[in-house]
Amino acid sequence: MLSWRRERGTIAKASAVIVALGASVGSACSQTVPIPGERPPSPLAGTLTASGVLASAQEAVDRAGSFEIAVQGHNFVLPQWGGVDGGLVSVAGGGQALATLVRTGDGLYTMSLVNRQTYFERSTCSHWLRVPGGGSTVLSPFLWSTTSPLSSASQASIVSETTAVAVVSATITALGAGTATIWIARATNLPVKMTWTASASAGNGGTTSWSFSGWGVPVLVSEQLGSPSDNGPGGNPC
Repeated sequence: MLSWRRERGTIAKASAVIVALGASVGSACSQTVPIPGERPPSPLAGTLTASGVLASAQEAVDRAGSFEIAVQGHNFVLPQWGGVDGGLVSVAGGGQALATLVRTGDGLYTMSLVNRQTYFERSTCSHWLRVPGGGSTVLSPFLWSTTSPLSSASQASIVSETTAVAVVSATITALGAGTATIWIARATNLPVKMTWTASASAGNGGTTSWSFSGWGVPVLVSEQLGSPSDNGPGGNPC
């Protein structure tokens, strides 16, 4: 069995986020969240370059370490898992994460990535299982402070800029075939939201929105005694 705790907010609010995110994402761009104990980076100044904005954003994400992503959309494909339609992901430092996500065409799952193992419990089940083989990459698209995807982004361009926010379009390999548009707060260099449109050639073409918050707020992940068996997801994992 597994357990977790977050010092500010809990993963249990994911169901409410799925419903409310559409109304809240629009206001997220104006929010900047201080990171406890961090020296805020200097605001970007002068003529911006897309590569420079993304490099500064990745540095800020790396410093923060932990954060939260509210996800909304349809069939955002995760490795060895399949599509998800929305939910909440809490990313901890060191490549660990907690998530409550709706699996496309299936149901609501609680997921935990710890020690490169992905465990899950479907909402209709009463016990945990492990993704076959460990599933170390299932939640990897969300692990920006570990995988540094902004540093390797390609085809980047400035969409728009104000004194508060720079909007950058880029291809991010970790997300799959498609285009990401990222709103980055100039005062902190931290992302506040992202929309990702899958390439039609990948057979999807859908758009997923991410809203970032909780920068630097610790996410505690613990693994209790027990050895969950491998199964699923999908079908009847119970």
